[in-house]
Order: sequence, then structure tokens, then C-alpha cells
Amino acid sequence: MPKDLYEILGVSPDTSMEEIKRAYRKRAKECHPDANPNDPDAERRFKELSEAYSILSDPQKRRQYDTFGTTGRDIGFPGFGNFDISEAMRTFMEAVDDMTSFFGGPSRYGRRTGTRPGEDLRISIELTLEELFTGVTKKIEMSRKAPCPECGGTGIPADAKEIVCPTCNGRGQKSTTRATLLGTFSTITTCPECHGTGRITTARCGKCSGEGRVDKTDRIEVKIPKGASDGNYLVIRDKGNAGVAGGRPGNLIVFIKEKPHKIFERRGNDLLYELPISFS
Repeated sequence: MPKDLYEILGVSPDTSMEEIKRAYRKRAKECHPDANPNDPDAERRFKELSEAYSILSDPQKRRQYDTFGTTGRDIGFPGFGNFDISEAMRTFMEAVDDMTSFFGGPSRYGRRTGTRPGEDLRISIELTLEELFTGVTKKIEMSRKAPCPECGGTGIPADAKEIVCPTCNGRGQKSTTRATLLGTFSTITTCPECHGTGRITTARCGKCSGEGRVDKTDRIEVKIPKGASDGNYLVIRDKGNAGVAGGRPGNLIVFIKEKPHKIFERRGNDLLYELPISFS
């Protein structure tokens, strides 16, 4: 059953717009991914909170939600298939004027355009029965996307400057008006040039073409615990592909495959051995 948007923000339905904004700022600081780098659930909660605020801070959407319990889009909580981290960050930046003072330091998301998380990577490691019995540390060599050393993963050169987006004049949105038989309709969409930030940079990093990441071969240590078995897997955080333009890195998922043994057959924690016996 969908969650109540007011409940997500911790306010009542008769709360004023200013109090909704204060509640969002307070809760956003508590669950922001920058403030919770070791909490895998922080991003989901942050997106959920930001979508609830984006609806309740818009008078028209709020009236529709109060009347019908929906805003005409899929807002099935939790999950947020239609509200990604870039939209959540944009909502947050609009609600918080000075993110440096808000966190006591610069956000890793900043005002970059096109930021998105890196992809997870999956590999398989074949291990002997003896290695699985004692546990082992393996060094593996793999290709991945790593942060660009030239721009530090931002995709923006150090000497680049930010300017007001000429496409939307800094509003972060584009308005399109069209006439139909039923009247004139205006459609507001996110600016494709600045991705809603209202700002663009004067240059992109030449080494990574503004993506903020480059191909790299890494050697990574993987510690296999003793007692692991075929089909088990390990998740190594932040060792997947680097994010685009400073986005969060993906994870490395290591699947374990057990090599056939010459003598023993393993069934769970049991070892089976077939002993040939002569007639005598």
C-alpha cells in the first residue's frame, strides 16, 4: 500500500508550505547520501523524501494529492521507478541555497550535470575444495571504469567556469506552448542542456570527454571466507565502475565456483569418498 506523503515528511496535512520546506531540509540532511556514505539504504530514503517534497511543495500537485490521493503519475512507494537520484538532487538543490554551509563542506554531487551512479560489475572465481575449506585471499586483475585522473572524476577541467544555461536562462526548465482544439496547453520539461541545474560549464575534460571516468585495469584483493561453497557470492562495495561525472561508484559482485575434486565429492558440509574394494 502506498505510503502517505505527509507521513514521509513527518508533517500533518494542514502544515504550511514553509513548515514543509523546513521538515524536508531537516530530514534530507539526515538521509542525504553524502552524509551516509556507508548506508546502502540512504539513497532510497533520500529519493522517497525528495519526491514527497516535490509533490507537496507544488500547490497544484498538493491539491490534487489531497483530493484524489495521487498526482496523476506512478508514485508507488517504495521503489521510485520514476524519480531517480538526479531528480532528487535537483529538488534538494532548489530547497537548499547553500549546500557548502549545509554540510560543512562541498557535496560530492555539487552542481554537475548528468551525474549518475556507476554500474555494478560481476565476475566469477574458481576455487579448489582445499581453498574453500581454509579460506583464501585472491588477487584478481579486471578492467573497470575508474575516476579520470585529469579532472578527478568530475568531467570538468579545473580552469573551467560555470555560466548561466543559455537554453533555459538559468531556470532549469523549458516551457513549450501548443494550440489544440481544446485550447492552449503549456508543457514544462527539464532543460536537456543543463539537466535542470540552470548552469553549464564552459569546457569538458579532454581526457574523458566530460564523462569523468576512463578505462583502467585494476588488481583487487578478494578475501574468500572459509566454508564458502559453489553459488555463494560476495559484494565488494565501490569496486564496480566509477560513476559518471562524480556519481557514486557501483559494486563488484564476486560469484564463487567450486572446481571438481579428484577424490572427494562435496554435498553441503559433507564429503563423499568412493572406496574401491577388491573381492578378496
